Amino acid sequence: MVQPENSTSRLAWRKPLPLVALLFAIAIAAADAQELPVLPDNGDEAAEAVRVQPVQPSATVQPNVRVEPAKKQDRQPRLSKTQPLSAATSQMRRNEEDAFASPGIRSGSFILRPSIETGLLATSNATSSPGGGAAIVSQSTMRTNVVSDWERDSFELNSFSTFEKSISGEELKQTEAQIEATFIHELANDYRLRVFSSYGVAPESFDSPVEITGAADQPTQQTLTGRAEILKDTGKLRLAIGGDVDREWYGAAKLEDGSVISQADRDNTLATAKLRTGYSFSPALTPFVEVRAGRRKYDEEIDSAGYDRSAGHQEALAGIAFDRGEKFWGELALGYVREKPDDDRLDAIEGLNASADINWSPFRGTNVNFLGTTLVEGTTTPGWSGSILYSGLLTVERQMRSDLTGSIAGGIGYRDYQGSGDHDMIYTAEASATWWMNRHFGLTGRARHENVNSTMDGRDATTNSIYLGIKAQQ
Repeated sequence: MVQPENSTSRLAWRKPLPLVALLFAIAIAAADAQELPVLPDNGDEAAEAVRVQPVQPSATVQPNVRVEPAKKQDRQPRLSKTQPLSAATSQMRRNEEDAFASPGIRSGSFILRPSIETGLLATSNATSSPGGGAAIVSQSTMRTNVVSDWERDSFELNSFSTFEKSISGEELKQTEAQIEATFIHELANDYRLRVFSSYGVAPESFDSPVEITGAADQPTQQTLTGRAEILKDTGKLRLAIGGDVDREWYGAAKLEDGSVISQADRDNTLATAKLRTGYSFSPALTPFVEVRAGRRKYDEEIDSAGYDRSAGHQEALAGIAFDRGEKFWGELALGYVREKPDDDRLDAIEGLNASADINWSPFRGTNVNFLGTTLVEGTTTPGWSGSILYSGLLTVERQMRSDLTGSIAGGIGYRDYQGSGDHDMIYTAEASATWWMNRHFGLTGRARHENVNSTMDGRDATTNSIYLGIKAQQ
């Protein structure tokens, strides 16, 4: 799916079917099995805090706030080159009495937990691109977590910004940043309002389906997301109605000869409405069905190749949510997704729709998480409709000692270029550890492997990297 020189393409993401089917069986069996051993009681607040974390949990949420497990749109697997894989799914709970836990800074009814990490990255492929060269890179990341300490409602904000610059080898200078917030409000008559928003900016990844002939630098990609839903429990019924808006837009691509190509053809907004109904057969098992319908609208009514790519979007899912307390909870779902461009010359993008969010703590200090998503991606390549990307991310975190934490993570993605027979396989694996010298300072390191295999020429890439740095927190 290589573009002509004056044409561009679009983006997407995530996940394979056999693993989903296996996880369905595990979840159902676990819900009917004997109760897992319960950890020493950390209080209901810790259990509830896990349920509202879109990215990096910490601190507490009020115990009377009940929410559905985090949805796939709020917790997408991150295969970002600059961020640890575990940052997307971290469920590690640090006890406030832990000598090495972040103390935080209280300001009124909020608790602020900032941290900064800086170090050196040795990589075999600085840009994670086909033909990219080795480099030593200076990498610095600042993170912020803010949580409310309110009696009924809850609010949480997470953000990060990363700056990378080559010290030697392949030239690299780039910045990536993201901020997201979740707010839950108790309404009258047991209704609950849940609002989520996020904004991110980063250079577009080379493993996206977009390929611009002669590009020297990838265009900047910006994403803006807003979601709101009202939830209601009526007897055994679990009801939710809401709407989502996802906006993405791109900067111009710079070519090797110094000229630029506009990416305005790719700027679009997807707006959908959703309805979800579940029935709680027991406190631990709630089967549900969910439907979504909406429209993707491109800023350019007709792209540079003469196609009208705005499209109707439909999704349907049937699944099961399970909740065995703070030890084992989450949901699994399978269904169908379809997006049909308005232009009759373009086929519909359609296929299996699968999602998963499974959280398991087999014993104290160990947390296992699996996230999976399915996303539709369009394109502006003449004659092509787009593709579907399935992805999954498995993370295992362990507090080995009070001053030593570690994690291993693995991600897999499968991109199906609709109607062409071509596909991409994306693999990522990582091991990391942090040793805390005291409550405020620690040494951190990680080793990572990334691999992209494609049936199309010129897309294969392999990256191996090792990072060592120092982390400070408050």
